[in-house]
Amino acid sequence: MLLVRDFRNTPAVTVEPSATLKECLDIMEERKFRHLLITENGALRGIVVRKDIEAALRQPSRYPETPVDWIMSKDLVTVEDSATLLEALKLMEQYKYSGLPVVEGDVVKGMFTETDVVKALISILEKEQA
Repeated sequence: MLLVRDFRNTPAVTVEPSATLKECLDIMEERKFRHLLITENGALRGIVVRKDIEAALRQPSRYPETPVDWIMSKDLVTVEDSATLLEALKLMEQYKYSGLPVVEGDVVKGMFTETDVVKALISILEKEQA
């Protein structure tokens, strides 16, 4: 059985809610990420997507120094590290998300994204063709 933990991005890259939009965008550009997890004292507090930061920075009332907690999504859908790929894919499809924070209890483990889905599919197909 293929599990989320076998394909997720690890370790989790996180920032504090006080991180600025510019800091978040810089991390995303450097790491080639589209999502960034927001944690406070190790607890998951939110997620921000690159397009939301870019949209916020186009607004005259938002500045690069604006804290990310002003725009982060706080209503989170997460997937357990021990979940099957099918469970994760159903959540992604149900909510139309391109990625999910991966947790084990209260501990953030990483992100599971569309790219990880492709890696999993390659793994499955390679095993079938072997």
